[in-house]
Amino acid sequence: MKTNIYWIDLFCGAGGTSSGIHLSGKNVKVLACVNHDKNAIESHKLNHPDAHHFTEDIRDFSERNHISLGGLTPIIFGWMIGSKGTKL
Repeated sequence: MKTNIYWIDLFCGAGGTSSGIHLSGKNVKVLACVNHDKNAIESHKLNHPDAHHFTEDIRDFSERNHISLGGLTPIIFGWMIGSKGTKL
């Protein structure tokens, strides 16, 4: 029996990482996606309608929901701009 693996895709964009996760096996699933950019979330919703989508800063997301983050999309420091206009 295989163990199910559930992911949260941070900085999800249009869903490339989520697609790769889904293609990696039958026992994996992206449950939720987070991005501060509403256009990225809208694109992701079209590509992955079964996931829960959150348009917010990930720093607020993890604190507010008290979740355990097991699988994360890599953070690209220096390239991403935070929701408050600060460079990450």
